[in-house]
Amino acid sequence: MTIAELIERRNKLMHDARALADKKEVTAEDRSAIDQMLTDAEAARRDIDSLRSIEAFEAENRSQGNPLATAPVTEVTPEARAVAQDKAFRNYLLTKGRETRDLTVAGDGILIPTGVDQPKQVLRAAGSLLDIVRVIKTTSGEPMRAPLFDDTANGMVLASTPISTTDPSVTGPILTIDDYRLNPVLIDRSLIQDSAFDVIGMVREAFNLRYQRGAGSLIANGNTSNIAGLVGAGATVTNKTVGAFAYGDVVNAYTALDPAYLPNAVWSFSQATLGLVLGMVDNQGRPLFLPFNDGATSGFVGMLLGSPVKLSPAHPVLATGAAFASFGDHRSAYTWRQAGEIVISILQERYAELNRVGVVGFCRVAGKTTVSAVTPSIVSLIGK
Repeated sequence: MTIAELIERRNKLMHDARALADKKEVTAEDRSAIDQMLTDAEAARRDIDSLRSIEAFEAENRSQGNPLATAPVTEVTPEARAVAQDKAFRNYLLTKGRETRDLTVAGDGILIPTGVDQPKQVLRAAGSLLDIVRVIKTTSGEPMRAPLFDDTANGMVLASTPISTTDPSVTGPILTIDDYRLNPVLIDRSLIQDSAFDVIGMVREAFNLRYQRGAGSLIANGNTSNIAGLVGAGATVTNKTVGAFAYGDVVNAYTALDPAYLPNAVWSFSQATLGLVLGMVDNQGRPLFLPFNDGATSGFVGMLLGSPVKLSPAHPVLATGAAFASFGDHRSAYTWRQAGEIVISILQERYAELNRVGVVGFCRVAGKTTVSAVTPSIVSLIGK
């Protein structure tokens, strides 16, 4: 690409990212698209800087009559850049240093035996609460307020009525960061050198699932430090029958939620509670739960009274006094904060005697419920 084409590409990426960020409701897919656009825009900026440096070099050499100044510029494709980054990361794992040489130099390849297969990863549901709560990212980790704008007490008054102090209430909890660690993933050096599968992708996937699983648990139950849990928040509805979850309980939860939050309302509960819901019928004997065929892609397993259902493995099971299910606008009811990106560190010496490399991650997160006491945006179902 020419510099003009790269500039045009970067401008379009930034414009499209701004358009998504300005949407009233930014979804998880929008955030992922924005992150990718910003990454591509930054890559384009680096390519622009590189080409400008090359052109300046060529101009200087042309002025001195150097024929090398007319050498063609090799285009850097996104695919080639991704391969270079992965190879540099492999080198970093092995030597704790960045690969600075030309990655296409002859003899600099990695031996890839054909008999090594991709390891099978044991699966465990991570939960998807992170997809339905409000997520904000900050570059720093100082305490900050999650604003809660409450104007529900105000209405219309006659113009002849004296003005009173009925300003809207702007409150909200303070989001204080907690530091978390993603324990090391140990990799044999021989595996890194000789693997025929994507070791880097395997590590990335492991850390991504750990983060999602940990975030889902913290959002649901909080911790003993600064993070509050969503479970038990908002208005509460207690089951009518001990140890049972029936149609009447679902109706009570549905009617307890303020109608303003119904359009974006979601049910969240565990797989065990889903087992109880699957057997529910209304007064006409019709099943309440309607399963989705695209649960793997949409993230929702079905509908309950017209609202989608998210499985949350961290939610408690049905028991006396346990808040086993939530219903409401999770995005309004909870704010999750991530300060910076997940930081990856390489542990070279600690596992050297085992001929292994440790890859450990660190993240800084916070979370609080943002629920009004007057018109709660979420309802918690409590076992009788």
